[in-house]
Amino acid sequence: MSIGKDLAAETRKHNISGPGILWVASRIHRPDQISWPAFQQWNDDTLIPNLMSVPGVHAAMRATATEYALDRPNAVVSVTDDLSVFDGSSFKAMPEHRVLPDGKSDNPGDYIDYEARWYNFVDCFEHVKKPLSETRSFMTTGWDVTGDIRPGLLDQWWTTTHCEQLSKLPGFVRTTRYKAKHAWWSVGGGATLPCPDWFEIIEFDHPDVDILTIVEHPDSSEEGQEVLEELLASLSFEFGGFCVEKTWGRDFMFKPTFALKS
Repeated sequence: MSIGKDLAAETRKHNISGPGILWVASRIHRPDQISWPAFQQWNDDTLIPNLMSVPGVHAAMRATATEYALDRPNAVVSVTDDLSVFDGSSFKAMPEHRVLPDGKSDNPGDYIDYEARWYNFVDCFEHVKKPLSETRSFMTTGWDVTGDIRPGLLDQWWTTTHCEQLSKLPGFVRTTRYKAKHAWWSVGGGATLPCPDWFEIIEFDHPDVDILTIVEHPDSSEEGQEVLEELLASLSFEFGGFCVEKTWGRDFMFKPTFALKS
């Protein structure tokens, strides 16, 4: 099957809809078949412009991993107000373009290992009003609830303490939180890789994201430390750092949904 048909089938099978992102991380597992520059050119000149032609897909970006996400270093993020477009007639009618020269496989899955994740939009905090085209890097944080946690504590921490701490970091623009719907792995025949229930994309207007600085920048108040200790005891985390190579479409992924209380 082609990548497009795979994604459409998974979207339909799991009845995925609502505003959110389709996150596709990939790597070349047959470097004898295609070079990294050729793969990136195919993303920029063919794949993503075709995605942007699908009604309902209003923004996209391609990024390369710099830290902690090097298994699949190429990330393509497609943004939509309804994830069901990835099973729509326009998406399924998207032309299948060759990546390799004539005489070689037509199916990118033969030489590209990719993982797709469907995430629903939850909320967005914008510290500085800047277009997506000025985002130079972003950090991803994924977390799962693995222990007992007070009802509402995670939301309270994220919309107050966490976003306030981010707002103090140089170059911070906005952060957006998502909830996982489904994940699919091409090489595993549809097997699901570990996928955190919650996912956050933290945007910066400079190219150098120092993940350790962000992780080690907690609320220093006594109450903040108590909340952080409870969260760390109840959550498991994964982190990634990415350099944005190119963006497409409108000036934001999603509009801000709240502001910090002064």
